[in-house]
Amino acid sequence: MFTCLKKKEKVSRADREHQKKQKSFENKIDRGFQDKIRVLLLGIPGSGKSTISKQLYYAQNDLTMSKEEQEEIRKVLLLNYASAMKKIIETAKLRNIGLKRKNKKFINFIKKQPPHETAFTKLHIRDVKNLWSDPGIQKALYEVKMLPLKTEASLATENINNAQYLNENFARLVKHGEITLDDHLRSRIRTTGIHEIEVNIDHRNVVLIDVGGQKTERRKWIHHFQDVTAVIYVAALDGFCHPSEDRESKNCLDESLKVWKEILKPTIFSEEVAMMVFLNKKDVLKQENTLKKFANEFKGQFLGEPTFGTAVKFIKSKYVNKATEKYANRVLYSHITMALDKDDVNFLFKAVVDTIVRSTLRKIGM
Repeated sequence: MFTCLKKKEKVSRADREHQKKQKSFENKIDRGFQDKIRVLLLGIPGSGKSTISKQLYYAQNDLTMSKEEQEEIRKVLLLNYASAMKKIIETAKLRNIGLKRKNKKFINFIKKQPPHETAFTKLHIRDVKNLWSDPGIQKALYEVKMLPLKTEASLATENINNAQYLNENFARLVKHGEITLDDHLRSRIRTTGIHEIEVNIDHRNVVLIDVGGQKTERRKWIHHFQDVTAVIYVAALDGFCHPSEDRESKNCLDESLKVWKEILKPTIFSEEVAMMVFLNKKDVLKQENTLKKFANEFKGQFLGEPTFGTAVKFIKSKYVNKATEKYANRVLYSHITMALDKDDVNFLFKAVVDTIVRSTLRKIGM
């Protein structure tokens, strides 16, 4: 019996070289992505960075919350409502804007609400509707965003931007209706400590590290600077509208630029770390009163009335210039976004992962 042996095919020198290069290419990719992509999310309070991380997480996970978690979000939203309305009422008083007499009792009730507790019930649904429909409240809402930052009643926070949403959904909240994703995204509570979420973007595992942005929390950032693939710095496009908690800063834009300048130092992050700035809240900057405030804040630096496009270009240049004036070798990526828009955030992060992959491949010589 004979066994037929297959003759071994001869591999050409060119084929051997190709196989060698292919193997080298695969090894380099394995070394470049041997771990998960770790992205550090930084920014001062009010920038919207935590909203971005929540958007990404719930884009891939069901919004399942316990009754306790739902009640916590409900409580936060009602506290946000009280905070926003107090600011609007204070502004009405400061600007001598008259409010309807029938709303006086409810106004006094709101003013007496403690900062960490609320006593709103279904009995206040009609009062909320009546107050919100008061022309004086609507005028004060407009004025609160136009106040000079140094005035006492200018402590407008991100709750003001949610005032309409909070009023329109007040009835559902006090009736203990179901908490939605939009509720979760719009609930405003300061991030403290470190929160890590893991998501899969274009078949790559991404760990997003969200660190509290308050000045007292920033000392914790240093513990997460190692083994980071990229840094996303979130900055609010309407930062010039809000006073800073940092007494040395004129407003939140000024404070944000100072923090941004610090983290750009090569002693903080090596030049191999991809640096990205997300200019958030484009929807707020597009509003007429925000653009008017922008015109007042940067008077003389524009010819004519600024548009959304020129305002974005101006603010973006401030962040880009900080990155290039001292650190010419630092590569910077910038994006305009709206954290409340799920599709916008998902599309943006796919672009981010693609940028990180391309950047890593360049660093390993591909």
